[in-house]
Amino acid sequence: MNYMINTNKGHVPHSIERTLPLVLQEGVVHYTCNAPTQERLDKYGIQSLGHKFGCASPREVVVIPLPVYREFGLQLTEDKSGIVLLSETLMRELSR
Repeated sequence: MNYMINTNKGHVPHSIERTLPLVLQEGVVHYTCNAPTQERLDKYGIQSLGHKFGCASPREVVVIPLPVYREFGLQLTEDKSGIVLLSETLMRELSR
């Protein structure tokens, strides 16, 4: 997967919230402050990409495979706000 990466020294991770989430064939690219442990992410095949976006933690930006939403009974909508809410709900569920 190729992602546009902001390499500006003044890059603020929260600024990527305006462009995310992105729904791709591989899954949803999502920015979160509520990422579960790396072990939990690995268990569900969720990739950590925060380091590619200049975030302090690699878990701040993740790619969530679409089947993971279904596994937790969540159905994605086409609405950006809805995708953010579902993704954050999923991150919290995985943190339990």
